[in-house]
Amino acid sequence: NIELIKEMLLSSYVGNWKNDPYSAAAYSYLTVTSKEAQQVINEGIDDTLYFAGEALCEEGEVGTVEAAFKSAEKIVSKLL
Repeated sequence: NIELIKEMLLSSYVGNWKNDPYSAAAYSYLTVTSKEAQQVINEGIDDTLYFAGEALCEEGEVGTVEAAFKSAEKIVSKLL
């Protein structure tokens, strides 16, 4: 339920990667150690801080909108 999530959410940030001077419209790609890094990052920190995004999708192709949605759905299911 989106209303429940909004009530529980304490803070959030939505970045604009195209205008971010640090990312310079970069995109993600897999490396030899990407799978291990994804597993660690996807665990979250102290049931408080979670990350989602196309680089963290463990299924399918990273770097796609579909991967971003899959990653977000996984995190939302942990929150609920």
